[in-house]
Amino acid sequence: FAQNVGVIAMTGIKSRFVVVAGGGMLVLLGLLPVLGRVIASVPYPVLGGVGIVLFGSVAASGIRMLTRIDWAKNTNQLIVATSIAMGVIPIAMPTFYAEFPEPVATVSDSGISAAAITAFALNLLFHHVMPASSHKVDDRRHLSSPAESAQTVEVEGPEGDRP
Repeated sequence: FAQNVGVIAMTGIKSRFVVVAGGGMLVLLGLLPVLGRVIASVPYPVLGGVGIVLFGSVAASGIRMLTRIDWAKNTNQLIVATSIAMGVIPIAMPTFYAEFPEPVATVSDSGISAAAITAFALNLLFHHVMPASSHKVDDRRHLSSPAESAQTVEVEGPEGDRP
């Protein structure tokens, strides 16, 4: 779950014992309805504040990961841009996936899953399936002088006359 990244980023605690203790607390909450009611009585503004901090931490961790990307490779920029766009589609247009097959619509209905699947698929395609040399561009083409790159184009008039 994404909020786990936020909790680890906020607290710095990565111990498995904490996860086991949290799991034990969840079991107790399920078995003892009184404890469940106590947790359910937490005001929504408190939950909202915790959510803002947790998911803000997740966003900050994601931004930190994006700083490690080699932006000189155009494929990396394409992967990030396309993934973000696919993640925004379910929010901007909720009915976009309505006509897709049910399994695709179910998975793609969440912006997070749509973005993650897109990023995974494009990363796999550009960095593992296609050889690196197949999508390299010759960066020297912009270094030629205008005289070398200009082409002479002859234009004929409507009746074959040259202007």
